[in-house]
Amino acid sequence: MKIKILLILFALGVLVTVVGVAIHAKMVGSTSFSIAQNSFVEPGTLTRDFSVFDAIRYNGYQFTTWFNVYPLVVRISYLVVVSSILVWLFTVVKILVNQWFDRRRQRIFSHLYEQYYDTLNEILYSGRRMSKEEIVKRMALPKDYAISSQRELDFWFRIYIVDHVKRVREVNRSNEMILLRVLHMREYLEHTLLEGTTSQRISVMQAVRYLSIPMNGGLVARLVNTKNYLLRREARLFYMINTYDEPFEMIDNDETFTLWDRMEIHLMMSQTNAMGKPLPPFYAQIQQTKDIPNKAFLIQELGYFGAPEDIELLLQYLDSTDDRIFRAAVKSFAHREYEPAVEPIKANYRRSSPHTRRLILRSLLKIHAGDDIEDFYAWCYDVSPDFKTKRAILRCLWEYSLRGKRKVVLLRRAASPKEQVLFLHIQNEILRSTETIKL
Repeated sequence: MKIKILLILFALGVLVTVVGVAIHAKMVGSTSFSIAQNSFVEPGTLTRDFSVFDAIRYNGYQFTTWFNVYPLVVRISYLVVVSSILVWLFTVVKILVNQWFDRRRQRIFSHLYEQYYDTLNEILYSGRRMSKEEIVKRMALPKDYAISSQRELDFWFRIYIVDHVKRVREVNRSNEMILLRVLHMREYLEHTLLEGTTSQRISVMQAVRYLSIPMNGGLVARLVNTKNYLLRREARLFYMINTYDEPFEMIDNDETFTLWDRMEIHLMMSQTNAMGKPLPPFYAQIQQTKDIPNKAFLIQELGYFGAPEDIELLLQYLDSTDDRIFRAAVKSFAHREYEPAVEPIKANYRRSSPHTRRLILRSLLKIHAGDDIEDFYAWCYDVSPDFKTKRAILRCLWEYSLRGKRKVVLLRRAASPKEQVLFLHIQNEILRSTETIKL
């Protein structure tokens, strides 16, 4: 496709050059053309045959002779303007060509979508197990059909992704696996992992992970330590979800995970947990990791996916002087609603920053356990200097219990005129509904 585009652009360039030569021929008159020979004369050498090379020589001659009388800065300016025009023309043509190809691909996809999507849904959501022959017959595909190009794979992937995004109930995994075999999608993906370019391998591994297509993790075992960072990252994430042979070894490295890495790893943990596969020993990983952001991230992952007996081991991190570690531990306890952590969390309130104090307040509301929490909230209100924290306290106290609502009424009676607006905000149902309490 790229070669065709380049050929089109080259032909347009030649056409523009020829038109330019014809225009120049009319403009320059007898000073550059011999009337007798009807040809351009460059002293002592050239005659005109109007070939492509002749046109190039002609324009070069015109450029060097027309502007010799001008200063160098004018000639450079002319060159810049002409170059800019050519770049602009190239860009416009390229955009138009790309739009044409995009519309063409969309038309093909729309046709395939109308032809196959409903049938695909019937197969995936059928309550019974279909045979390979029945699926081939329903899809109206040739018996020897197999995906043979990246473009063809992209079309099927788009249809499959549309269903995956709209999926609201569990599909028939048996029929899904047979359908993938009918399309020979897995074979093509494996071939791409072995023989494809780096970008194709990355695309394949991403698609396989997002769509939960089962594949042999051994295909990417040789890529988990490759020099290319993006390929190595995708290979390791792919390896995590597709193998039982120590799949979470990649977490042992001390490179700081980016935000995208954390999102990807969390997605992998969710899929692994949903598939019933063993999860990594989070606590051991936390102890081995020296990188603080990674350690904080793994503490939160333990809160999401760790075994109940491992949650107790996080109590020691409530004594951490690093705010990132402490906050991660508090979020984990709040997510699991771990009651034994209430008193240690309360004990760290005074030493914490305002930002962390508000996290403690929201976490205690989420755990919703412990003695005299309403009194603790009231005490926090008295010692808090800023309105943002006071508003968070009142919101948590109001949501905590009926006794908490009564505490809010008592606090309002003793509040200063400036603080009254906080109580109006909390007690107004409409204003309160516009805010959600998040950890």
